Amino acid sequence: MIFIMKYDGISYGQKYDSMATLQAVDLSSMYDDIAQAMISLMMDQRTEKRPVMVAILNDGLLMQRRITHHMSKRKVYVDPEKYLDGVAINTRNLCTTLYRDDDGQGQKKVEPSSLTEDDVEGADIYLVDTVMKTGRTARAAMEHIFDMGRAATVRYFTLMYIPSREKPVQPNYSAAYIGFSPSDSIKISEGEKADGFLDKIVYAEDLSS
Repeated sequence: MIFIMKYDGISYGQKYDSMATLQAVDLSSMYDDIAQAMISLMMDQRTEKRPVMVAILNDGLLMQRRITHHMSKRKVYVDPEKYLDGVAINTRNLCTTLYRDDDGQGQKKVEPSSLTEDDVEGADIYLVDTVMKTGRTARAAMEHIFDMGRAATVRYFTLMYIPSREKPVQPNYSAAYIGFSPSDSIKISEGEKADGFLDKIVYAEDLSS
């Protein structure tokens, strides 16, 4: 497991002090590191109820797909109806729009969530998103989950953590700790190639142009 560094209570893989060094990173290795960390936790805390990986809509969906891809290579069953042995995990998604408290929330579209009360009750929840900055989205997601039922645990994984918290929420695990102040929102540009993924870290303004 790469999450051996600690800062402010967060386990993270590497600290990045410039956008240039961050953009040079192989994101596939980051996804794989997070997959390994999740598998280790699932093996240590196996219960009768299947754990659930919950993607925060919409950016978390990409991260969820990438992590489950790496999990499947390690013989973790994703959304199986039945399995004989090994480890299995269910995947769901969650819209946080109605739980956000920031300005402009009425402009955001409310998307249907696949997470149910039965999924939450007594389960280990692995909440995933690409970037955490202010903590507003993460807090909204957790409040939504708590309203749905009593989970056994809720852990929050992000690809990147930018320390600009406005809410008392932080990821348990983050592959990248951002040690500089980005000039714009950081996003993931999705891409694929014949033998894998070609995702890139970009500024939001570059992604929309």
